[in-house]
Parts: sequence; structure tokens; C-alpha cells
Amino acid sequence: MAASLLVMALLAVLAPLVSVVSGRAGAAGAATTAACDRPDVDGPAVDGPDVDGLGPDDLAGRVLLALVGDPDSARDGLAAGTISGFTPSGEVTPAEAATVRSLASMPGVGPVLVASDEEGGEVQRFAPVFGALPAAQTLAATQTPAQVRATFARYGRQLRGAGVLMAFAPVLDVGGGPAIGTRSFSEDPDVVARYGNAVVEGYLDAGVVPVLKHFPGHGRASADTHDGEASVASLDVLEQRDLLPFASVLETHGSEVAVMVGHLVVPGLTDGEPASLSGAAIDGLLRTEYGFDGLVVSDSLGMAAIRDREDAAGAVVRFLAAGGDLAIVDVADAPVAHRAVVDAVADGRLSAAALRRSALRIAGVTASAGCVDGAAGPASTAGPASTAGPPAGASSEEASQGGSAADGGEGEGPVGAPGRRDGAAPPPLSARGAPERGALDAAIFVAILSLGLAVVVVQAIRRNRQDARA
Repeated sequence: MAASLLVMALLAVLAPLVSVVSGRAGAAGAATTAACDRPDVDGPAVDGPDVDGLGPDDLAGRVLLALVGDPDSARDGLAAGTISGFTPSGEVTPAEAATVRSLASMPGVGPVLVASDEEGGEVQRFAPVFGALPAAQTLAATQTPAQVRATFARYGRQLRGAGVLMAFAPVLDVGGGPAIGTRSFSEDPDVVARYGNAVVEGYLDAGVVPVLKHFPGHGRASADTHDGEASVASLDVLEQRDLLPFASVLETHGSEVAVMVGHLVVPGLTDGEPASLSGAAIDGLLRTEYGFDGLVVSDSLGMAAIRDREDAAGAVVRFLAAGGDLAIVDVADAPVAHRAVVDAVADGRLSAAALRRSALRIAGVTASAGCVDGAAGPASTAGPASTAGPPAGASSEEASQGGSAADGGEGEGPVGAPGRRDGAAPPPLSARGAPERGALDAAIFVAILSLGLAVVVVQAIRRNRQDARA
């Protein structure tokens, strides 16, 4: 009888304690989920407090994204305010991933915009950390759009856990012309649109901003813009094929995505200039005709298609003047590009009001940076390794462009298993996320109390038996 009363008393104490601990864990998870809601690419109104009163020096830093080989090379620019963030130029090692995550929450610096090329296949920066995803062409041939969405949602959560806020994907180019190959989903614009929408929705589910590329369509370009000038078909032809996937995705998700403009000469539109430097292509075609008022990102302005025409500083000013928002420059060129933007505002070539609009669009991405810690834990190590490797002939790195990432398959087609390309599991980037820690603490607390209860019950039963024998 005494043992029964003791058990009941302990349970009465245990129940509210477990409720409190579990409630705190649940609150932590709910708070993290709320903090990781989808970012609004458009940002607040133009006169909003985030950029109101910023001078030319600060505005110039907001519109520059540094292309880095070593993520740590962005540290000085971030501290000085001459760049708003960075994007890796090659595959990221586990050690470099830890640096990326550290820089994403760098003390004394405002929200840091970390972007990464994460298409899958040969262009996937975090593949060595999270494992390789199949190329777009393979995904379209082997998975449904719903499966692709789930794949990129899982992978996007891993990217958020690593500090990445924006993914340069999906590729909406129709066909595998120079520099594209298996990065294109299909030669069919409808297939490209369906699978492009799936990637967009997966990344949005994870709170990662997707960037559509390469507007107005690189699929049938005459050359690789890394190597030199490239032209595409006339605008009339592009509108019948290459622009259709962009129109489809922008109609569905135009307020939630960004667009990367390629360095493509378009007869009948850009007057012999690359689209990335053309007001007719950005302000005219993309913003006016397609009604896109979101974030416009340049392709790397260090590519030969631009470098053969303009130095980095001049290219940045021309891109911004054409209606662009976020210019990608090599980290070594960032200081001179920053000074060029400040000077262009002073002499009237650039408008401070236009730079504020750009800064607000960028703020729509960085506004959610505070939820990095709880957005995702380390990559899962469960699930079998995929038998589908990278496409034949795929390189592990693509200069100035790239990045697809991998995630566990979980029975949804040939998605790469977590871990490095050789199949080994990566070390965790950090401690588990906040919701996982809360749940783990609650489980440990309950286990300890349960063990204590069991010991008390056993001792009480033994005493009762001894009393009965006496």
C-alpha cells in the first residue's frame, strides 16, 4: 500500500515537470519555425527603416556580392562593409563549410548574405559536405516533380543549417548548349517549367531564396560566356521557346524568387551588348514586359564575356544602371568596385534612390538570417548510398559558376546519399539545432526521472516483502 501511494505521488510530481520541459522544447521549435518563414524578396517599402538614411558608402556595399575561393577571404570585406555577402567559386570542404557558417553570423556585422550555386550534378558547391544530387537532366528523367520538390526541400534545410540564404538554381535554360549540358532539365520548355517550379517550391519550403538562371536563356547560346562573347537567337525566337519557363515560374512565384541575368547578346534587344549590361534586357524585358519587381542578380562579372569589354568596376556600374540589384564580383575586385559605385552616385551615373530599392530587395533575403541556428541540423547520415553518380564527363568544379548539392534519397529516386562524393559521411557542421536540443533535453530529463522512479518502486517493494516476512 505504501509503495502504491509513493508511486502515485511521484507520478503527480513527474507529469507537470515533463509537461513544462516538453512545452519549452516545443516552444523553441515553434519559435524557430516562425523565424524561418519564407523571406520576402521584394522587401519593405522604399522608404522603410532598413535602408532609410544610408549613405552612398553603405549602399555600395549592400549591392556587391563577393565571389570567393576561400570563404575566409570575405571576412575583411564584410567587416569593412564593402560587400553584403559572398558566394563560393568552387566546391566547399567540411572545414570551409564551418567557416561559412561562422561568417554568416559574424559578430559586429549586419545580416550576411551567403549565396551558393546549388543546382545538382556538376554544379553543386556543398556536395562534399551534404553529398551529390543528380543533374537536372537526370532528375527530369527519373523523378516526378513532387519528388524533386521534396529532394530540394530537404537539401535546402541543410543549406540553411550551413548559413546559406540563397541558392543559384534552378537552371531554366532550354537545351544543353555550351556551358549548360546536363544542367538543363530538357529540350522541352514545358518540362523545364514543371521541374523548375518543383526546385523553386522545394527551396521555398526550406526558407531558401531560389534564383532563376540564366535569363533570357542560355540553352542555345553560341558559346560559353566563361570563355568569351556568346549570342543567342533573336528575341522573337526566344519568346517562342527559351523565355517560356521563365514566364511560367515568374507567373507562379514571381514575388518569392530572384533572377540571374546572363551575359548573352540578344539580337533585336541588347544592341550588341550582353543582357547583364543592357537596360533593354533588365529594365525593359524582365521588369517591364514580365512585370518582375524582385531581386535581379548578375552572373559573375569576372567572366570573359564581360572582362573582354569592361573592367570589374565599370561592369558593376553598368549592371546597376541597367536595373540590376546585386552584382557578383571577384573578392579581389570588390574594393575598387565599391569605390566605383560611390563615385557613380556622386557624378549622377547611378541614382541613390535606385540603390536604396536594390538594398531593400536584398534585405528581403537577409531579413531571415537570424534563423540560421535552428533552421536545420547537420546532414542526416541515414539511408543507402545512391548508385547514380554524377553525369559522365561532369567536372567537380566550374570556374565562376556552379553548385549542386546532395541529400539523402529516402526512397524517392536516385538522390545522392548524404556525405562526400566518395560516400563517406561528413562531420557535423555544429551542434544540433534548437528544436532538436530541446527535444533531447526533455527526453533525457524524462529518462532520469523514470529511472529514479523505478529504483524507488523496487526499494519499496523489497521493504514491503521484508516487513511481511517479519
